[in-house]
Amino acid sequence: MNGSPEGKEYANLLGYPRHAEHTRRLRRHRVKVKILTLPAKGRFTFFALLKLCCQVYAVMSKDLSSSLRIKSGTKDSKKTDHDPGGYTYYPVVIIGAGESGIAIGRRLREELNFDQFRIFERQSGIGGSWWINRYPGAACSNAAIYNIYTFCSCIESASIPPAASDILGNLYKICEKCRIVDKIQLNTDVRKCLWLESEQVWELTLWHIINRAGDLSESDRVKMVQSHGHESVYSLEEKIRVKILVNTVGFIIEPNQFLAEVPGRENFQGEIFHSIRWQHNVDLTDKEVIVVGTGSSATRFVPILIDEHGARSVTQLIRSPPWVVPLEMFSNNVNDRWNSLSLWLTRNLPRFGILLRCCAVAGSENNWRLFGPHGCLEKKRKDLEKDLLTHMKITVPKRYHEILTPDHEFECKPWVVDTAWLPSLRNPAVTLTTLPLTGIGEKDVTLGPGRLYPDPQNTASRAPNHQVTIPADVIILANEFDTKVWPYPMEIIGRDGERLHDRFDEKRGSQMYMGIALDGFPNFFNVLDPNTVNGNFSTILASENTLNLCLKFIKPLLENEFSIVEVKQDAERRWTRQTQNALERMLSKTGSSHSWYFDESGRSSVVYPYSQIWFTLLSIFPVWSDWNITYTRMGLFKSLARTTLHTLATGAAIWGIIRFRSRNSFILSVKNLVQAYLLTSSKILYNMGSKIQL
Repeated sequence: MNGSPEGKEYANLLGYPRHAEHTRRLRRHRVKVKILTLPAKGRFTFFALLKLCCQVYAVMSKDLSSSLRIKSGTKDSKKTDHDPGGYTYYPVVIIGAGESGIAIGRRLREELNFDQFRIFERQSGIGGSWWINRYPGAACSNAAIYNIYTFCSCIESASIPPAASDILGNLYKICEKCRIVDKIQLNTDVRKCLWLESEQVWELTLWHIINRAGDLSESDRVKMVQSHGHESVYSLEEKIRVKILVNTVGFIIEPNQFLAEVPGRENFQGEIFHSIRWQHNVDLTDKEVIVVGTGSSATRFVPILIDEHGARSVTQLIRSPPWVVPLEMFSNNVNDRWNSLSLWLTRNLPRFGILLRCCAVAGSENNWRLFGPHGCLEKKRKDLEKDLLTHMKITVPKRYHEILTPDHEFECKPWVVDTAWLPSLRNPAVTLTTLPLTGIGEKDVTLGPGRLYPDPQNTASRAPNHQVTIPADVIILANEFDTKVWPYPMEIIGRDGERLHDRFDEKRGSQMYMGIALDGFPNFFNVLDPNTVNGNFSTILASENTLNLCLKFIKPLLENEFSIVEVKQDAERRWTRQTQNALERMLSKTGSSHSWYFDESGRSSVVYPYSQIWFTLLSIFPVWSDWNITYTRMGLFKSLARTTLHTLATGAAIWGIIRFRSRNSFILSVKNLVQAYLLTSSKILYNMGSKIQL
């Protein structure tokens, strides 16, 4: 085309330099727009406008290129130590080295080619909850296929459910493969995040932890500081400043506090610890063990206490029974085939693991329909509950049937996958009771009078409600996590001195726009919580969805297109209102008992009421009108350029349609339109590539 007279004419009109003098004029920013002599029919009027836009684009791109910041080669800036106000600066800081923190670090490094970030982790190892949950038999409640990222094509564990050690090992391999190990700083507690409006950065206060105290809960660290001083936990304090703050600390952090109101705890001569912070140095051989709770962790380690740790007896106290799903039903009888084929397929067939994961997710999303308020699904729920009750009654002794029959509908509370718990209740050394813990002695505990389940007012119940004192050497708390409030003790102060905890207290619970942002807290992004996960479904998909949405704003911030990103207040309130209204219509809200997912005020800050597939689509196509975005000079120009290109493209399409009205010129019109589109696109892309991308 360029060899023909017509092609040369198009090239000249579009501004391609024909000699060196023309190029020098552009570089000296002396652009002269000549009056074009057009044919009578005005064939090239539209393209003359394109020439003007391209020439102005080239000049402005050169002017603005000096204002760009280098994306991946800039070193962390640090003021001199002689400056009393010295600090270290990072473009991006990620709080938490769990699954979400590792995932966003990997994507910054591999996809954006950006390595000027830091991941701060309070604990002494990576992995988040998988690092700290070390109780015997620790495992995930979902199959391994649900616990791989889309950028991982290989399943490392074939067990159903996968062991915690397998998941943790996989996270270590991801960090090594993606070369982000050196970006993770352990034993560092982010205590305060303060937005500095004048400098448009976040100032973070870091406390460096000693003696692996970061593995302790917040309450235990406070007690240690009170008893042994601040230096027993923290070594020094540091302040840094960051442009973009990303919080990946999930809601599974702090264990539920218990026994504070039970008299006699201070007199107990044995060990008391939470299953989340399992003390492996405690010898359970020939010990009388008291277990408080029936969460997923308790149902896994209770059978092991006698079989492997040699405990003399185990007395398990429950507040209310969960729905127990047998492993056979959970895995759909594919365990044998899975062990034999899955590892080989995912390791030898590229992306087979991702395809398998998509199929599994689709199946789980189909099951999610069971938890809607539709009458047609009510029968399916009832049939499922009937099957689970039948399995329970043929597995456990008859004396436990009543206290193991839930009074809430399926999914009102987290259900547990049973690997060996129900069969272990046949062991005479294991006792299950709903009597409340009312006192603690030196070497015993007092249970009752009264009962926690069924309702004490139910006179027809045969469940025990008397008082009894039993020996106790070790008390293990397995009452799971505190999910009703924002769990992290970190203080986050946004614009105008507003504190994040105060905002949540005012709103009676944590709430964010799509779980990632809050008005008044610019350049702050949150991953995974609140209202982003679906019940017992794996959090990996929810984490990736929120992460994808966050990166759509983080990327232009790093490329210096945006200077500030902040969600609008109306958008945040609208999203929260719609989410809570949808949750009220869900089965979890209408259950016969108070749902685990809802607090005393009737709000939920945990679950997402719709399909994760729908949330995936929302994360792919963000609603830009819901955000207040402050553009840089470059960003403003690029936005204007994109709008201009869209307008020109639309105009070209309309122009082409008008030209099609004549059949005689149909072929010529198509040819001219294609030529103009290609030449224009190449010119614009050439300028964008050579002038903007540094």
